[in-house]
Amino acid sequence: MRVPRLHHYGLLTLALSLALAVSATPASAQTPPQDPQLTAYAKAWVALNQIRDSMHAELAMQKNKKVEDQTKLREDYSERIISRLKALGFTQAKFDSLTYLVSVDSTARAAFEGAVVALEAKKP
Repeated sequence: MRVPRLHHYGLLTLALSLALAVSATPASAQTPPQDPQLTAYAKAWVALNQIRDSMHAELAMQKNKKVEDQTKLREDYSERIISRLKALGFTQAKFDSLTYLVSVDSTARAAFEGAVVALEAKKP
């Protein structure tokens, strides 16, 4: 008896799926380590995103469509970012280096994402 070729692919897919399901660990078991520096970076990242969101809303307002107004808003934005970073104990260079670390190191990325999720869960 000849088995259709498509049937073989279905069995192979099923076997591969089962093998992956058995070998995968649950997400709760993969909790990334908490690095205080990455937690502080996550707090700064969330704060800067709030500033960025507010700036984008201001730039989108009809009253701020003139080039001069947009230039002033961008200058204010830069000052607010630097001020907020300083208040959180960061320099722009340190923040940028942690941004790079999170972008290239999967363990650091997982810890950062976990910290962001925790911070956003605490928001009212």
